[in-house]
Formats: sequence, C-alpha cells, structure tokens
Amino acid sequence: RLGFAYNPNGGRMVIRGGYGIIYSPLQYTDFGGSQVQGYSATPTFNSSNGFNPAFQWDNGFPGFAPPPFLNPSVVNTGDPNYIEPSFGQPAIIQSWSFQIQGQVSKDMIATLGYVGLRSQNLRSNIQNLNNIPIQDLALGQALNQPLSSNTLGVAAPYPAIYTDWGSGVNVGQALRPYPQYNYIYSDVLQNIGQSSFESLQATLERRMSAGLSMQLSFTWEKTLTDADSLLPDTATGGVSQVQNPDALRQEKALSSQDVPYTFTGAILYQLPFGKGKPFLQNGIGSALFGGWQIGAVLRYQSGTPISFGCANGIPDWQNCIRFNRASAPPLSAAALNGTFNPFAPGASYFNPVCQYQGQPGCAFADPNTEPIAPGSSITVQQARGGAYILGDYPRNNPDAFGPNFYNEDISIIRNFHLFESASLQMKGELLNAFNRHIFAVPDSADVGPYDPNFGKVFSTLDAQRIVQFTLRLNF
Repeated sequence: RLGFAYNPNGGRMVIRGGYGIIYSPLQYTDFGGSQVQGYSATPTFNSSNGFNPAFQWDNGFPGFAPPPFLNPSVVNTGDPNYIEPSFGQPAIIQSWSFQIQGQVSKDMIATLGYVGLRSQNLRSNIQNLNNIPIQDLALGQALNQPLSSNTLGVAAPYPAIYTDWGSGVNVGQALRPYPQYNYIYSDVLQNIGQSSFESLQATLERRMSAGLSMQLSFTWEKTLTDADSLLPDTATGGVSQVQNPDALRQEKALSSQDVPYTFTGAILYQLPFGKGKPFLQNGIGSALFGGWQIGAVLRYQSGTPISFGCANGIPDWQNCIRFNRASAPPLSAAALNGTFNPFAPGASYFNPVCQYQGQPGCAFADPNTEPIAPGSSITVQQARGGAYILGDYPRNNPDAFGPNFYNEDISIIRNFHLFESASLQMKGELLNAFNRHIFAVPDSADVGPYDPNFGKVFSTLDAQRIVQFTLRLNF
C-alpha cells in the first residue's frame, strides 16, 4: 500500500490519495465434490445370496475393470471435471483513491472522493472447453445431421466413435474439440473472472453540536464484471450464462450487485429541554421534557440491473443464446412510470417477447426462431439461409433495473439520570418506520420471456414494520 496526505498551508483542506494491491484468500468452493485427481473406479462386490461373503480377504480383492484413460479412441462419456494448472491462484485486487476533505464550519466536515478497483483472477464459471467452434454456427440445422450419413463431408474424429456413441451421434458432437465428451466442467478453482469498480463518494459529517449530530453519504458508482458470485454452479450470481466463451470481453457487463446511486443518513437530535439545555432547565418542565433524543437511519438506493434468460438454443452450443433488442424497451410502461402493481391481473414488469418479426410493443426478439410474419412457419434463421447467430442483449441489461429501495428506521430515546455513576435509557425503535413494501426483482433469469411467470413479482426485499422497546441501565 502507498498513500499520502497533504494539508496546504496548514489550512482547513486536506488532500489524500492512495494505491494498494490486495491478494484475497484462496477459495475452494465446489463443496468438496471434485477433489479426486485423474480418474477413480469404485468396484462393487456382492454376495451371491445375501449370506455368503462377497469374497475372502485372504484371496485379495477380485479383479475389476480399470478406470478410463485419456485416449481419444476410447469414449469417456459423461461430463468430466477439469482443473487447469493455472487455476487456484488468489484473486488480485488493485485499489486507488483520491479524496479532498474540508472543514465547512466549526462542527462540519465535507469529503469528496474518487475510489476505483480493478480485480483479476476472480472465482468464475465462464468457460466451456468443449463448445463447438463459433464458425460452425453457419452450418445451421446441418449440425443435427447424423454423422454417419451427413452431406457436409464431416469425417469421424476417431475410428470408434460410432461404436462408442452409437448411431445417433450427430455432426455437432463430432465438431467438438473433445468429441468423446459432452460438457466439460472446469469451474473447480476456475479463476479467470475480472471486474472493475469506479465511484464518486461524498460525505457530510456534523459532530455533536447544539444537540445535533449527523452523517450523510452519497455514492455514485458502476461495477462491471464477468464473474458475479463465488459459489459453484451459481458463479454467475443469478445472471444468465455466458453466450460466447471464446469472446469473454463481450461478457463483461454490469454486475448483478451494481447499485448506481446510494444515499445513507444517520441523524441524532437531542431536544433542547432539561438540565444543561437552553430551555426548561429546572422543575417539572425539565422532568417531563428533558433527556429526550430522536434518531433516524435512512437508506435510499437505486435497484440492481436485471438479466434476462436465454432464447431458444443452438444444437451443441451449450451456452446461453441472448435475445436481440426489439422496438420496445425491456421495462413495461408501468414499470417506467412507477405505477406497476404486481397484484393486478396479468401485470408484468417487462414488455413481452416478440411473436413475429417487427411486432410492435415487444422487447425481446429470438435471433433464430422468430417467425418473419404473423402465423408464418418461416423463421428469421431460415430467411437468412439457415445460419445460426448470437443475440445482441448484454449479459446484464443497463436499461432494466429492479425497483428502488427505500427504508427509514426511527428511534425515540429518553435518558434518566439516576445518580452520579448510573443512568437509565428507554428506547423505542421503528424499523421500516413507514411500512414500505419494496418488491424484489421480477421473475426474469431462468427461461426468461418464455416463462409464463415472466415479469411477475413473488416476494419483497424488506420486512414489515417492526416496533421494539429496550430498557438499558448504564453504570
């Protein structure tokens, strides 16, 4: 870490800055399910009748079929796990900041700063080592042709493929880099994720003066990443899977945790009554009104970006196919103008998927299976000659955010002075004081616009208002 602080001419302003490189802890996060290196085989020895021994210890273990080996002429079907030698490195986070702080008045300090982060080697799940080459999308439906009788001249990748896979093997399977396998899992210790964070941060802090203290903070930020979560199988953090693993730069998009605007405030005010205060310092007025405090913790922030589920798939392309953008925005008119009512019949937070090319009012167009006209059996894929293409929606959409979050917690406090070394405090707190109901992000990421629940809300982000009382003796 490097840092500096500069106070020009000993005045009321301080300039600060810093740079640091941080290495995060190593994370092994597949819950211990893939720790076996190479291959393993578990022989099964059964008793012939349930009473006789399966075998005699003195004779040793009976022979059993050896485990498979990496020979392309021998099929090793299933979905194997693979760990690259470079995996397992700790994440590296570079951070830098620049800040100006000034004393606005005797009791108030204002701070304005820029904070940035650049992270690499992040835990990720964005590879697909056995995807068909992207140029083969031009083959279209021919990817489904049987390999044994295909008209494209695609040769069998190894002699035993018909024996190993059977007569149903298709052209797409033969075009895989490792055609003897299906999907190859490489998320165990995978660390090729990246992210960047930039923010403007402002704070106004007033120390206790005249009975009032407060701290107000505002953050304006953007987080971009291609790896949203640490957990296996959910390493996309609720975001749909990558579309093109050979072009991961295109997968870097807004993080599902991106919150562009956040305002927080903490305020405490001591009422000006009672002993040592400007008013009602003695007598019954002091006894009734002295020692009261009112506090509030406020939080207002914008919603998080929304990821939309996948369009119809492409044979042997085991990644999400994104939708194309259509004429309408992804959010419905009710969501855009703040009138969305999740309880209304048929209400959706989003505009629908297009039923045909050029349909007005729809937001999502399937790049391959969308009909070219109402009721037509000809798709846009067929109209362009049969080639498949990828969609142009980003992994997380910057035009679609979930509902904003608002919350207020209010406390009312009364302090009683008992004697010199003891006091009693009574406190009443209202958590979510105005009983707001902030709806969660609508259903969107699983099968997206094809889901009958697309755009519907099934939960809230906040709890109902909670009122609690505490009594504390300080001595």
